[in-house]
Amino acid sequence: MHNFAAIFLALELILLQPELKPEFAVIGLLIGIVYVTFAYSFAYFGGGYIVYSFLHPKPKIAPILVFVLAGLISLFYTGLWFVSTLDLIYSVPILTIWILLIIQFRPAKL
Repeated sequence: MHNFAAIFLALELILLQPELKPEFAVIGLLIGIVYVTFAYSFAYFGGGYIVYSFLHPKPKIAPILVFVLAGLISLFYTGLWFVSTLDLIYSVPILTIWILLIIQFRPAKL
């Protein structure tokens, strides 16, 4: 699923050329804060269903990992904003290389 999300995001940036705002990178940080609050509350008071095991709220380092992840989401958005400010001649190769570096399709095991 994540592979196709990255591919569709790159296609959207190339075909639709949306106007991204750099100040929206803060939204990634806000999502991280909301997730930490929800995950901690739900883990301790609601039965402890954890969506991502690497974001388990019980270890003491968990909030730091979530905030690092939120910061990386903000950095990722800032990079996409920068690429969206470039001409198509530059942005298409950059997005193509980016897609080739991050997608992880594996051959089916028989």
